[in-house]
Amino acid sequence: MRSWIGYLIGWSLAFSCGTGAGAGATAPHPIGGMSSPSPWISLARRLTGESASVRSQMLTELRAIPDLSATLRAALPTSDFFLALDVITGLELKSFVPTLLDFAQTDQTGYSYHAINSLLTGADQGRIFKIYLDRLLRAPSPASKLTLLDSLTRTAVDIKSAALEALLKDRDPEIRSAAIYYIRSRILKFHRLDHFDFLVATVKDPAFQVRAQSWTLIGEIPLVLRQAQGGSLAKKIAQIAAVCQAESELIVRSQCAAIR
Repeated sequence: MRSWIGYLIGWSLAFSCGTGAGAGATAPHPIGGMSSPSPWISLARRLTGESASVRSQMLTELRAIPDLSATLRAALPTSDFFLALDVITGLELKSFVPTLLDFAQTDQTGYSYHAINSLLTGADQGRIFKIYLDRLLRAPSPASKLTLLDSLTRTAVDIKSAALEALLKDRDPEIRSAAIYYIRSRILKFHRLDHFDFLVATVKDPAFQVRAQSWTLIGEIPLVLRQAQGGSLAKKIAQIAAVCQAESELIVRSQCAAIR
């Protein structure tokens, strides 16, 4: 069974940029010279693309390697960091959370945060998610910012209005799209009707995909929520629908027209 890191390598490399760990990489474990790879690397490579029984055997052999933790820490700033993350999560090395939090500050791929998420216990979540909130607008790359935003979307943690407005103005449309998905979770899951006001701007977003996503979300809001609080949300939807008249994209116009 393939490990989650193995599935995500290709996507993260597309976002890698700049310098530092994970930046400008062309492969997660390039071959250097004629030397044989370290034993842990040979085992780690077989965690991906093998059967469940082989993966289990590789993890057993990895556990037996002396000073493995020190080896993995040394590998994080190198081109083998994907393999190190795979081993850390595969062995469920929860003691690595502080190390990974430090590494994540310069990790261009954002996958150190995925690794942290897989290691969290209930007692740690509140503290870690506060750190995520603090780092959200200071993430070192779009991929890292997306990972943080996706992680927070899956929780009950509230992103402050100023930070959410900044995300909705991000130059990267993928970030703006992820912010709308966060808004969707607040409205549909937590019934935070005040978050609807953010959609007033997003239905006018420069990217038609983001506009389409905004109208899709508006269409998903159930009647019971629209009629809550004296039908205030229904009134707002009727007002915002006027934007539809100036919509240039047919697919978006058809979505908003259906809502009207």
